[in-house]
Amino acid sequence: MAYFKNATTISLVAALIIEAYIVAAILYGLDIIYTPIGVTGGLILLVLAILAYYSYINSVRYSRRAMLYIAPLGIIIGVLALAIVTGVFSSEISPLRLLFIAYVIEAIVGWFLRVDYSIYSRVASWIFYLGVIIFTISLALIDHISTALYATFLGNSIKIIGLIKLYRSI
Repeated sequence: MAYFKNATTISLVAALIIEAYIVAAILYGLDIIYTPIGVTGGLILLVLAILAYYSYINSVRYSRRAMLYIAPLGIIIGVLALAIVTGVFSSEISPLRLLFIAYVIEAIVGWFLRVDYSIYSRVASWIFYLGVIIFTISLALIDHISTALYATFLGNSIKIIGLIKLYRSI
């Protein structure tokens, strides 16, 4: 149970950092990801993803296979997005597109993780998952609809509320 609470804490910290970057993107534009602050945030989120992965792997029962076999793909795609942002790797694919794909993978893993979380709070596990879905769908729209960042903020906020409720339940 300690690993599960650690994983939830790490996920909550990551979601709070993401929330700050969404606000920055709303205020200063999406190009914020290419700034030193954006790159630093990406590196911090990468470290948090690896730590969360380790903690989830050591604690989950129902989502274990999804964590073992699907979640690493999301982390790898996140690394690729960060490599494009830093100029280490060049690609025709936008880093935002890659982040969208990584979060689709998170939504898939989150579906299974929701079952592990429902042991502690069924309602909070659904709040968490609803936030993940809204966040992911709105990421797909960022390049096409200028107000999609607000939906991304809403989805991440809902996810944070779910994580806080889950943290208190564990």
